[in-house]
Amino acid sequence: MVKETDFEEGLKLIRLVEVLSGKSLGRFNKRVTFRSQKLENISLALNFLENEEHIKIVSIDSSAILDKNLKLILGLVWTLILHYSISKADWELPDYTQIEQVPDRTPKQKLMMWIKAKLPPGLPLNNFTSDWNDGVLLGALVDSCAPDLHIGWRDWIPANALHSTRTAMQLAEQHLDVAPLITPEELINPAVDEKSVMTYLAQFPQAHYKPAMGRVANVDTSPIVGTSTTFIVHTVNAVLEPDVLIRGPDRFPVNVEMHKVSSNVCEVKYKPQQKGEYEVGAHCCLFL
Repeated sequence: MVKETDFEEGLKLIRLVEVLSGKSLGRFNKRVTFRSQKLENISLALNFLENEEHIKIVSIDSSAILDKNLKLILGLVWTLILHYSISKADWELPDYTQIEQVPDRTPKQKLMMWIKAKLPPGLPLNNFTSDWNDGVLLGALVDSCAPDLHIGWRDWIPANALHSTRTAMQLAEQHLDVAPLITPEELINPAVDEKSVMTYLAQFPQAHYKPAMGRVANVDTSPIVGTSTTFIVHTVNAVLEPDVLIRGPDRFPVNVEMHKVSSNVCEVKYKPQQKGEYEVGAHCCLFL
């Protein structure tokens, strides 16, 4: 989270700009004591962004950053996100004819176009706010980037929005290295911030899938307390042994029973003892 004091000396801002641009800004005041030195550092970064990177900086000057104007500082950060994460990014689209049809697309249009190209036909996507409240679109996006996970998003319902969103975000982080820059609770909120959603989703076009060694299937999302429930763990081959950990609402491990169904399929049984959300995790170990 950006704080109003992060850029007041200009040092962190200069470092951020150098990392994003891959260029050196040259000499600057590394030991800042006076206001004038801070202003020089901040001005150096802003001038570089405008003159060298050709980023339009509107209504943001060095004094506003030094005086801790959080609204303008966040505006600057958003401008950098738009430029480096969306506008300047070179994304591959399945249908290149769409790109030619909108040569001067905005960053928002570019991100929307990429996501629509990845999603299955028929899924409505019109915004970066309410359309993402139930977890279904996010599940479909994760599935399109990592199809062999078989996450079953088509069976997800709006009533389980939090569980669906949390599942999709966890899979995106584990298998696509997509950082959870927004919480599941924030994403399902009808008043979710559009910029936050775009910042999170802008990671997907550059994500690299790490194939899973197995998958979990047939999980009952509404088990009954005191009644045993089962699900299946598939591994990619017979030499991998699944290790399953289930945590209850109190975060303590739950007893599980595992039975081999075939060489690469295990049935897992457990009995929930209290109401609440259960976390199911499975890891594969090499069995020699």
